[in-house]
Amino acid sequence: MLICFILILQYDFSGRRDLVRFIKEIQTQGLYASLRIGPFIESEWTYGGLPFWLHDIPGIVYRSDNEPFKFYMQNFTTKIVNMMKSEGLYASQGGPIILSQIENEYQTIEGAFHEKGPAYVRWAAQMAVGLQTGVPWTMCKQIDAPDPVINTCNGMRCGETFVGPNSPNKPAIWTENWTTQFTKYGENIKTRSPEDIAFHVALFIARKYGSFVNYYMQDSNNDQLVLNVTSLGHVVRAFVNGPLVGSAHGTRRTNVNLLNKVSLNSGINNVSLLSVMSGLLTTFDAPGGTDPVVLSLGSMGKGEAWVNGQSIGRYWISFLTPAGTPTQTWYNVPRSFLTPTGNLLVVLDEEYGNPLDISIGTVSITKVCGHVSNSHPPPVISWKANNQISSMYKKKQHGRRSKVQLNCPQKKNISKIIFASFGSPSGDCGSYTTGSCHSPNSRAIVEKNVDVEEELGNMKTNLSFHYQYKDPKTYLLHHFLSNQGLSREEEMYRSSII
Repeated sequence: MLICFILILQYDFSGRRDLVRFIKEIQTQGLYASLRIGPFIESEWTYGGLPFWLHDIPGIVYRSDNEPFKFYMQNFTTKIVNMMKSEGLYASQGGPIILSQIENEYQTIEGAFHEKGPAYVRWAAQMAVGLQTGVPWTMCKQIDAPDPVINTCNGMRCGETFVGPNSPNKPAIWTENWTTQFTKYGENIKTRSPEDIAFHVALFIARKYGSFVNYYMQDSNNDQLVLNVTSLGHVVRAFVNGPLVGSAHGTRRTNVNLLNKVSLNSGINNVSLLSVMSGLLTTFDAPGGTDPVVLSLGSMGKGEAWVNGQSIGRYWISFLTPAGTPTQTWYNVPRSFLTPTGNLLVVLDEEYGNPLDISIGTVSITKVCGHVSNSHPPPVISWKANNQISSMYKKKQHGRRSKVQLNCPQKKNISKIIFASFGSPSGDCGSYTTGSCHSPNSRAIVEKNVDVEEELGNMKTNLSFHYQYKDPKTYLLHHFLSNQGLSREEEMYRSSII
């Protein structure tokens, strides 16, 4: 008798999982994308980013020259690549994706798979390149990445630690610039100053001829978990000398009793009780207006929060910085998650949090900032040949020049633009100051080359206006660097930083 099993793979790209929409938004904002398909085996992803059901595939061995694993890995990689191709999102098609990545830091565990490790690396590279994306493929921390896949560096000081590309035809790429380092239990907290980060970026470019540096952007909401609570009372699970001996749960009673026979050892016995916190449902109404909504969790310990079933993110308020303060207490709640009334808040706290002091509020954005330099590439749209750019864009384009864009939130207007410096300004948003190197004529050059785009009427500023875009609250500060108005000394400085 022959029994056949057919597994139908179902993908969910709805809502916040809409990868195509996200990549298109990147392009709309004039940014570029490095599409890191993985698979990822990282602590910040539940189960390493792999689906749980893979564990039940007969004979499967993860990340090895193993046919079942390679089958599902190739299916997933091909699915993602074809989605991007069909929407024209690779740079070879005029899109924003300039790099793709296969696998992730595999060399750190490759030896555990013996001869199947290198064979898996060769297969993964060949499979990825065969998908013909038209952009380079990379492998992070894989010194022996097969040609033409580029071996790249992940770390905090790649200018010192990176051995360099394994071929003269490959560029030096820093795919993860760790702005901090994860803390191991019992060790001191590791932090990096902005000066240290800037120095090592410059060192990487100067010493390794680096052509790409990617700061590891992190979203606090990595996993969309679903919390199901079926008990209306407390739950207790009892362990004696390791094994579970019993559990009990209540309904509406204050106390939960667990009676069970156990076997004890002579001398000391280790009894562990595991319980969970329970409480009444909590709902709230959405704050009025359009300002961003925040959830204040400063009174909590460590856990995760959900609003209307959507994870707001994990929090760890009790983990303090060297300054003795939490790294974060406010957590953004997208208004798309909310209904006008009756929003359900669920909080799972693993420590000693006080939910009575949780609050919902809004944040008013009063300042937006940006910077631009010769090293910033122009917007993706300018990559296209002249005959590929729509007539609408031709009317408003400014050529292949770098620019910075400042956007007002809804129902807010920019009343003032403050230019800091062309040189080496320092400080934070709203408090920039002139640095040790500054061009005194740069302010006049900038004000001459600023476009304020307005549809509903002139804004009250002393800058020139150009009626170009429909968005009444968008400012484009175009690349203003030119020879006009610069003294000989200033032009020499300009040339030295290009």
